Amino acid sequence: MEDRRNFSRVDFAVEALIKQGAASFKGEVRNISLKGVLVETGETLDLGASVDVTIYLAGAPPQIAINAAGMVVRTGDNGVGIKFEKMDADSFAHLRNIVSYRCGDADKVIGEFFTYLDGRGRND
Repeated sequence: MEDRRNFSRVDFAVEALIKQGAASFKGEVRNISLKGVLVETGETLDLGASVDVTIYLAGAPPQIAINAAGMVVRTGDNGVGIKFEKMDADSFAHLRNIVSYRCGDADKVIGEFFTYLDGRGRND
């Protein structure tokens, strides 16, 4: 099977909160990219479901988090794959910094960032 990922995916282990309608549950982030996240959880979500995701970043108070709206694009024994669809600028900056640091190739991630922006411009 061909890997269609165009964005660096990095291992990242922090807590996440997923909300779907009135339901919410916690999970553990396993990996993350500029386009999405894999969250390990015992909960079941339907493919295509719209969700809100809060990814809690470790560190000193105040609590820093990445907040995003997304769609479930994969489910399986190892977790739920969520594609990011909307994110505020501060959350995206945190995400970009995490992926750049973990990837070890900031120039590559900046290129992916511009590819992301270019693709959004064509799809809007």
